[in-house]
Amino acid sequence: QGWLSRPTSAADQEVLVLLEAERIRNLVGDPWKQDRKPLEAPTELPVITDLAAGPEGTIWVQRTGDLRRAHPMATGTPDPPRGWGGSAWDVLDPEGRYLGTVDLPPRFRLGVIRDSLLVGVQADARYQDAVGVLRLHRPGPRDGS
Repeated sequence: QGWLSRPTSAADQEVLVLLEAERIRNLVGDPWKQDRKPLEAPTELPVITDLAAGPEGTIWVQRTGDLRRAHPMATGTPDPPRGWGGSAWDVLDPEGRYLGTVDLPPRFRLGVIRDSLLVGVQADARYQDAVGVLRLHRPGPRDGS
């Protein structure tokens, strides 16, 4: 499985500026009254934003999602910024072969996978966090797979 980065578009740069403004507002108040350097958007966006160990030795790879859904505090974090992660996770077997993709709810930050439970943080539209627990349904012989 190969994941290719993509160049930052003008729309990406606009979203990054808005996210940075919201981050500053959360930290110190009105961002437009603060002395700050102009945001230098990256020339390419990261492809992978997180990794997780899954059941039966699987490897879960989170791809970068739509920046408009990124957590505003993610703009000031080291690489890769976890808050940029999308809802799509590619699942690989222990040898690295692609098994499929699992789509998690928007704003769900996966913490750990234990057997068939996915435990993480679920944020609402205002980024208020709560513990989230999802059950992973794995098709079996009765499901026709």
